[in-house]
Amino acid sequence: MENALNIFVDIDDALQTFNHQDLYMAGVTLFKSLRFPVEVIKETLKTTNVDAWKFINEFTPNRIHLTNNEVNYLQHVQGISYLFNLSNECKGLDAIRSCKIKGKRISSLVFLAVELNGFLNERSYYVHFLTQILSKCYTSPVVLLWKFDNDIAISALDNYHDGPMSENVFLSDWHSCARTDIAVIQKLSELRFDNLNARNILDLFYDILWASSRDYYIYPESQEYLKFGLLLNRYISYDKSKYGTPIYLLDDRLEEEVSQRRSYYPDLYGDDYIVEYQQLEIKIDEDIDDISIDELLIMEQYYDDVSDEEDIEDNFYDDEEHQNEEVDEIDEVFFDDPIKLLELLNQK
Repeated sequence: MENALNIFVDIDDALQTFNHQDLYMAGVTLFKSLRFPVEVIKETLKTTNVDAWKFINEFTPNRIHLTNNEVNYLQHVQGISYLFNLSNECKGLDAIRSCKIKGKRISSLVFLAVELNGFLNERSYYVHFLTQILSKCYTSPVVLLWKFDNDIAISALDNYHDGPMSENVFLSDWHSCARTDIAVIQKLSELRFDNLNARNILDLFYDILWASSRDYYIYPESQEYLKFGLLLNRYISYDKSKYGTPIYLLDDRLEEEVSQRRSYYPDLYGDDYIVEYQQLEIKIDEDIDDISIDELLIMEQYYDDVSDEEDIEDNFYDDEEHQNEEVDEIDEVFFDDPIKLLELLNQK
Protein backbone atom coordinates (compact mmCIF):
# COMPACT_ATOMS: atom_id res chain seq x y z
CA MET A 1 0.00 0.00 0.00
CA GLU A 2 1.24 3.47 -0.82
CA ASN A 3 2.71 5.67 1.87
CA ALA A 4 -0.09 7.63 3.55
CA LEU A 5 2.09 10.74 3.81
CA ASN A 6 2.40 10.93 0.01
CA ILE A 7 -1.37 10.75 -0.32
CA PHE A 8 -1.83 13.46 2.32
CA VAL A 9 0.54 15.77 0.43
CA ASP A 10 -1.23 15.15 -2.87
CA ILE A 11 -4.66 15.80 -1.30
CA ASP A 12 -3.42 19.07 0.19
CA ASP A 13 -2.01 20.17 -3.18
CA ALA A 14 -5.29 19.19 -4.87
CA LEU A 15 -7.33 21.26 -2.43
CA GLN A 16 -5.23 24.31 -3.25
CA THR A 17 -6.06 23.96 -6.95
CA PHE A 18 -9.68 24.92 -6.21
CA ASN A 19 -8.43 28.42 -5.41
CA HIS A 20 -6.78 29.14 -8.79
CA GLN A 21 -8.04 26.62 -11.39
CA ASP A 22 -11.42 25.99 -12.97
CA LEU A 23 -13.69 23.49 -11.28
CA TYR A 24 -13.16 20.75 -13.85
CA MET A 25 -9.38 20.65 -13.51
CA ALA A 26 -9.57 21.03 -9.72
CA GLY A 27 -12.09 18.18 -9.45
CA VAL A 28 -10.05 15.83 -11.63
CA THR A 29 -6.93 16.69 -9.64
CA LEU A 30 -8.68 15.91 -6.35
CA PHE A 31 -9.87 12.46 -7.45
CA LYS A 32 -6.45 11.70 -8.92
CA SER A 33 -4.91 12.54 -5.53
CA LEU A 34 -7.30 9.95 -4.07
CA ARG A 35 -5.91 7.45 -6.59
CA PHE A 36 -9.11 7.10 -8.62
CA PRO A 37 -8.35 5.70 -12.11
CA VAL A 38 -9.36 8.95 -13.82
CA GLU A 39 -9.07 9.03 -17.61
CA VAL A 40 -9.38 12.47 -19.17
CA ILE A 41 -11.13 12.13 -22.53
CA LYS A 42 -11.13 15.00 -25.00
CA GLU A 43 -14.86 14.64 -25.59
CA THR A 44 -15.59 15.42 -21.95
CA LEU A 45 -13.88 18.81 -22.26
CA LYS A 46 -16.95 19.99 -24.16
CA THR A 47 -19.00 19.44 -21.01
CA THR A 48 -16.87 21.44 -18.58
CA ASN A 49 -18.14 24.49 -16.69
CA VAL A 50 -21.38 24.43 -18.66
CA ASP A 51 -24.57 26.32 -17.82
CA ALA A 52 -27.06 24.11 -15.95
CA TRP A 53 -29.78 24.33 -18.58
CA LYS A 54 -27.43 23.50 -21.43
CA PHE A 55 -25.87 20.64 -19.51
CA ILE A 56 -29.20 18.98 -18.70
CA ASN A 57 -30.68 19.48 -22.15
CA GLU A 58 -27.66 18.58 -24.29
CA PHE A 59 -25.24 16.41 -22.33
CA THR A 60 -27.31 14.04 -20.18
CA PRO A 61 -28.87 10.77 -21.41
CA ASN A 62 -32.20 11.03 -19.59
CA ARG A 63 -34.85 13.56 -20.50
CA ILE A 64 -36.48 14.84 -17.34
CA HIS A 65 -39.39 17.10 -16.50
CA LEU A 66 -38.60 19.93 -14.10
CA THR A 67 -41.13 21.39 -11.69
CA ASN A 68 -41.19 25.10 -10.89
CA ASN A 69 -39.37 24.48 -7.61
CA GLU A 70 -36.64 22.50 -9.38
CA VAL A 71 -36.21 25.31 -11.90
CA ASN A 72 -35.70 27.71 -8.99
CA TYR A 73 -33.05 25.43 -7.46
CA LEU A 74 -31.13 25.30 -10.75
CA GLN A 75 -30.79 29.08 -10.72
CA HIS A 76 -28.26 28.61 -7.92
CA VAL A 77 -25.96 26.56 -10.18
CA GLN A 78 -23.12 28.62 -11.62
CA GLY A 79 -21.70 25.81 -13.75
CA ILE A 80 -21.59 22.02 -14.15
CA SER A 81 -18.68 19.88 -15.32
CA TYR A 82 -18.68 16.23 -16.33
CA LEU A 83 -15.52 14.85 -14.68
CA PHE A 84 -15.29 11.14 -15.58
CA ASN A 85 -16.97 7.78 -15.15
CA LEU A 86 -15.87 4.45 -13.72
CA SER A 87 -16.72 1.11 -15.31
CA ASN A 88 -15.05 -2.16 -16.24
CA GLU A 89 -13.92 -0.47 -19.45
CA CYS A 90 -11.54 1.75 -17.45
CA LYS A 91 -7.91 0.78 -17.19
CA GLY A 92 -7.32 -1.41 -14.15
CA LEU A 93 -11.04 -2.03 -13.51
CA ASP A 94 -11.49 -5.09 -15.72
CA ALA A 95 -12.71 -7.20 -12.80
CA ILE A 96 -15.43 -4.84 -11.63
CA ARG A 97 -18.90 -6.23 -12.33
CA SER A 98 -22.11 -4.54 -13.38
CA CYS A 99 -25.34 -5.03 -11.42
CA LYS A 100 -29.01 -5.34 -12.23
CA ILE A 101 -31.04 -3.25 -9.80
CA LYS A 102 -34.80 -2.68 -10.05
CA GLY A 103 -34.78 -4.07 -13.57
CA LYS A 104 -31.98 -1.75 -14.73
CA ARG A 105 -28.42 -2.70 -15.63
CA ILE A 106 -25.96 -0.54 -13.64
CA SER A 107 -22.56 -0.66 -15.30
CA SER A 108 -20.86 2.64 -14.42
CA LEU A 109 -20.53 5.50 -11.94
CA VAL A 110 -20.77 9.10 -13.11
CA PHE A 111 -18.82 11.91 -11.44
CA LEU A 112 -19.92 15.53 -11.82
CA ALA A 113 -18.66 18.82 -10.37
CA VAL A 114 -21.04 21.69 -9.64
CA GLU A 115 -20.30 25.26 -8.59
CA LEU A 116 -22.95 26.97 -6.48
CA ASN A 117 -23.85 30.58 -5.90
CA GLY A 118 -26.22 32.09 -3.36
CA PHE A 119 -26.21 32.50 0.40
CA LEU A 120 -23.96 30.64 2.82
CA ASN A 121 -26.80 29.56 5.10
CA GLU A 122 -28.67 27.94 2.18
CA ARG A 123 -25.88 26.02 0.45
CA SER A 124 -26.60 22.59 1.99
CA TYR A 125 -30.31 23.04 1.42
CA TYR A 126 -29.74 23.61 -2.31
CA VAL A 127 -27.21 20.79 -2.56
CA HIS A 128 -29.77 18.41 -1.08
CA PHE A 129 -32.41 19.11 -3.74
CA LEU A 130 -30.03 19.67 -6.65
CA THR A 131 -28.56 16.23 -5.97
CA GLN A 132 -32.03 14.75 -6.51
CA ILE A 133 -32.48 16.71 -9.75
CA LEU A 134 -29.11 15.93 -11.32
CA SER A 135 -29.25 12.27 -10.32
CA LYS A 136 -32.44 11.89 -12.36
CA CYS A 137 -30.46 12.79 -15.47
CA TYR A 138 -28.59 9.47 -15.39
CA THR A 139 -29.53 5.83 -15.05
CA SER A 140 -26.18 5.17 -13.39
CA PRO A 141 -25.42 6.35 -9.84
CA VAL A 142 -24.05 9.91 -9.74
CA VAL A 143 -21.41 11.26 -7.36
CA LEU A 144 -21.40 15.05 -7.17
CA LEU A 145 -18.54 17.30 -6.10
CA TRP A 146 -19.77 20.72 -4.98
CA LYS A 147 -17.92 24.01 -4.63
CA PHE A 148 -19.20 27.05 -2.78
CA ASP A 149 -16.72 29.91 -2.35
CA ASN A 150 -13.64 28.22 -0.83
CA ASP A 151 -15.43 25.10 0.42
CA ILE A 152 -16.16 21.77 -1.25
CA ALA A 153 -18.53 18.89 -0.44
CA ILE A 154 -19.60 15.54 -1.92
CA SER A 155 -23.13 14.20 -2.26
CA ALA A 156 -25.07 11.38 -3.89
CA LEU A 157 -28.60 10.02 -4.09
CA ASP A 158 -29.18 6.43 -3.02
CA ASN A 159 -31.96 5.17 -5.26
CA TYR A 160 -30.83 1.58 -5.65
CA HIS A 161 -32.36 -0.41 -2.82
CA ASP A 162 -35.69 -0.82 -1.04
CA GLY A 163 -35.99 0.19 2.58
CA PRO A 164 -36.45 3.14 4.96
CA MET A 165 -33.27 4.86 3.73
CA SER A 166 -33.95 4.44 0.01
CA GLU A 167 -34.10 7.54 -2.19
CA ASN A 168 -32.16 9.51 0.41
CA VAL A 169 -29.53 12.14 -0.31
CA PHE A 170 -26.19 11.68 1.46
CA LEU A 171 -24.06 14.78 2.01
CA SER A 172 -20.52 15.18 3.31
CA ASP A 173 -19.13 17.91 5.51
CA TRP A 174 -18.03 21.11 3.85
CA HIS A 175 -14.22 21.08 3.57
CA SER A 176 -12.26 24.31 3.34
CA CYS A 177 -9.74 24.72 0.52
CA ALA A 178 -8.45 28.06 1.78
CA ARG A 179 -5.97 26.60 4.26
CA THR A 180 -4.25 23.34 5.12
CA ASP A 181 -6.32 21.41 7.66
CA ILE A 182 -5.07 17.98 8.67
CA ALA A 183 -8.56 16.92 9.83
CA VAL A 184 -9.96 17.67 6.35
CA ILE A 185 -7.10 15.81 4.67
CA GLN A 186 -7.57 12.77 6.91
CA LYS A 187 -11.31 12.67 6.24
CA LEU A 188 -10.84 12.93 2.47
CA SER A 189 -8.11 10.29 2.56
CA GLU A 190 -10.76 7.75 3.62
CA LEU A 191 -12.05 8.10 0.06
CA ARG A 192 -8.83 6.89 -1.52
CA PHE A 193 -9.60 4.28 -4.12
CA ASP A 194 -7.65 1.40 -2.57
CA ASN A 195 -9.82 1.81 0.53
CA LEU A 196 -13.03 1.12 -1.43
CA ASN A 197 -14.68 -2.12 -2.46
CA ALA A 198 -14.44 -2.38 -6.25
CA ARG A 199 -16.04 -5.83 -6.52
CA ASN A 200 -19.02 -4.40 -8.36
CA ILE A 201 -20.36 -0.98 -9.30
CA LEU A 202 -22.96 -0.77 -6.55
CA ASP A 203 -20.54 -1.81 -3.79
CA LEU A 204 -18.15 0.87 -5.00
CA PHE A 205 -20.92 3.46 -4.94
CA TYR A 206 -21.99 2.56 -1.40
CA ASP A 207 -18.40 2.62 -0.15
CA ILE A 208 -18.05 6.15 -1.52
CA LEU A 209 -21.21 7.12 0.36
CA TRP A 210 -19.95 5.46 3.54
CA ALA A 211 -16.53 7.10 3.40
CA SER A 212 -17.72 10.62 2.57
CA SER A 213 -21.05 11.17 4.34
CA ARG A 214 -21.75 12.88 7.63
CA ASP A 215 -22.10 10.66 10.69
CA TYR A 216 -25.82 11.21 11.12
CA TYR A 217 -26.47 9.80 7.63
CA ILE A 218 -24.42 6.68 8.24
CA TYR A 219 -25.64 6.19 11.83
CA PRO A 220 -29.18 7.64 11.77
CA GLU A 221 -30.65 8.48 15.13
CA SER A 222 -33.88 6.98 16.39
CA GLN A 223 -36.34 9.83 16.80
CA GLU A 224 -38.48 7.72 19.14
CA TYR A 225 -35.51 6.93 21.37
CA LEU A 226 -34.35 10.52 21.45
CA LYS A 227 -37.77 11.58 22.71
CA PHE A 228 -38.87 8.66 24.87
CA GLY A 229 -35.95 6.27 25.27
CA LEU A 230 -34.90 7.76 28.56
CA LEU A 231 -38.31 7.02 30.00
CA LEU A 232 -38.71 3.54 28.58
CA ASN A 233 -35.29 2.55 29.88
CA ARG A 234 -36.13 3.91 33.35
CA TYR A 235 -33.41 6.53 33.13
CA ILE A 236 -32.00 7.11 36.59
CA SER A 237 -29.29 9.18 38.24
CA TYR A 238 -27.13 8.19 41.17
CA ASP A 239 -26.73 10.79 43.90
CA LYS A 240 -23.51 10.18 45.83
CA SER A 241 -24.89 11.95 48.88
CA LYS A 242 -27.56 9.22 49.10
CA TYR A 243 -25.07 6.37 48.89
CA GLY A 244 -25.76 5.64 45.27
CA THR A 245 -29.51 5.20 45.69
CA PRO A 246 -31.13 5.19 42.22
CA ILE A 247 -33.69 7.95 41.76
CA TYR A 248 -35.81 9.03 38.81
CA LEU A 249 -34.85 12.30 37.19
CA LEU A 250 -37.31 15.12 37.67
CA ASP A 251 -39.45 16.15 34.71
CA ASP A 252 -37.36 19.20 33.88
CA ARG A 253 -34.16 17.16 34.06
CA LEU A 254 -35.62 14.57 31.70
CA GLU A 255 -36.78 17.17 29.23
CA GLU A 256 -33.39 18.87 29.36
CA GLU A 257 -31.59 15.59 28.70
CA VAL A 258 -33.87 14.74 25.77
CA SER A 259 -33.45 18.23 24.33
CA GLN A 260 -29.67 18.00 24.50
CA ARG A 261 -29.64 14.67 22.69
CA ARG A 262 -31.93 15.86 19.93
CA SER A 263 -30.03 19.10 19.33
CA TYR A 264 -26.48 17.72 19.09
CA TYR A 265 -26.21 17.55 15.29
CA PRO A 266 -28.39 20.62 14.59
CA ASP A 267 -26.15 22.63 16.93
CA LEU A 268 -23.00 21.14 15.41
CA TYR A 269 -23.91 21.95 11.79
CA GLY A 270 -26.11 25.00 12.23
CA ASP A 271 -27.54 26.14 8.89
CA ASP A 272 -25.80 23.24 7.13
CA TYR A 273 -27.88 20.68 9.02
CA ILE A 274 -29.99 18.83 6.46
CA VAL A 275 -31.52 15.44 7.18
CA GLU A 276 -33.80 13.32 5.02
CA TYR A 277 -35.90 11.66 7.70
CA GLN A 278 -37.20 15.00 8.96
CA GLN A 279 -39.70 14.69 6.12
CA LEU A 280 -40.91 11.26 7.22
CA GLU A 281 -43.95 10.79 9.41
CA ILE A 282 -43.33 9.05 12.71
CA LYS A 283 -46.60 7.62 13.98
CA ILE A 284 -45.56 7.67 17.58
CA ASP A 285 -45.28 11.46 17.41
CA GLU A 286 -48.85 11.82 16.26
CA ASP A 287 -50.17 9.68 19.09
CA ILE A 288 -48.36 11.09 22.10
CA ASP A 289 -47.19 14.57 21.27
CA ASP A 290 -49.64 15.99 23.81
CA ILE A 291 -48.80 13.52 26.59
CA SER A 292 -46.72 14.96 29.40
CA ILE A 293 -43.72 13.40 31.11
CA ASP A 294 -45.88 12.62 34.18
CA GLU A 295 -48.46 10.80 32.08
CA LEU A 296 -45.78 8.73 30.35
CA LEU A 297 -44.34 7.67 33.71
CA ILE A 298 -47.83 6.73 34.95
CA MET A 299 -48.44 4.73 31.75
CA GLU A 300 -45.16 2.93 32.18
CA GLN A 301 -45.97 2.03 35.82
CA TYR A 302 -49.45 0.87 34.78
CA TYR A 303 -48.09 -1.50 32.15
CA ASP A 304 -45.54 -2.80 34.65
CA ASP A 305 -48.34 -3.53 37.17
CA VAL A 306 -50.48 -5.19 34.51
CA SER A 307 -47.54 -7.33 33.46
CA ASP A 308 -46.95 -8.41 37.08
CA GLU A 309 -50.62 -9.34 37.52
CA GLU A 310 -50.57 -11.37 34.32
CA ASP A 311 -47.49 -13.25 35.55
CA ILE A 312 -49.25 -14.11 38.82
CA GLU A 313 -52.37 -15.22 36.98
CA ASP A 314 -50.37 -17.34 34.55
CA ASN A 315 -48.47 -19.02 37.39
CA PHE A 316 -51.69 -19.90 39.17
CA TYR A 317 -53.52 -21.37 36.21
CA ASP A 318 -50.52 -23.18 34.82
CA ASP A 319 -50.96 -25.87 37.48
CA GLU A 320 -53.29 -28.14 35.49
CA GLU A 321 -53.19 -30.97 38.01
CA HIS A 322 -54.51 -28.69 40.73
CA GLN A 323 -57.33 -27.55 38.50
CA ASN A 324 -58.30 -31.11 37.55
CA GLU A 325 -58.33 -32.28 41.17
CA GLU A 326 -60.70 -29.50 42.19
CA VAL A 327 -63.05 -30.26 39.32
CA ASP A 328 -63.04 -34.01 40.00
CA GLU A 329 -64.12 -33.50 43.61
CA ILE A 330 -67.37 -31.83 42.54
CA ASP A 331 -70.11 -34.14 41.28
CA GLU A 332 -71.69 -33.04 38.03
CA VAL A 333 -75.12 -33.11 39.70
CA PHE A 334 -74.27 -29.96 41.61
CA PHE A 335 -73.93 -27.98 38.41
CA ASP A 336 -77.55 -28.73 37.53
CA ASP A 337 -78.88 -27.65 40.97
CA PRO A 338 -77.79 -24.15 42.09
CA ILE A 339 -79.01 -24.67 45.66
CA LYS A 340 -76.95 -27.86 46.13
CA LEU A 341 -73.93 -26.10 44.60
CA LEU A 342 -74.28 -23.20 47.03
CA GLU A 343 -74.52 -25.60 49.98
CA LEU A 344 -71.35 -27.38 48.77
CA LEU A 345 -69.47 -24.11 48.52
CA ASN A 346 -70.53 -23.09 52.02
CA GLN A 347 -69.26 -26.41 53.38
CA LYS A 348 -65.84 -25.81 51.76
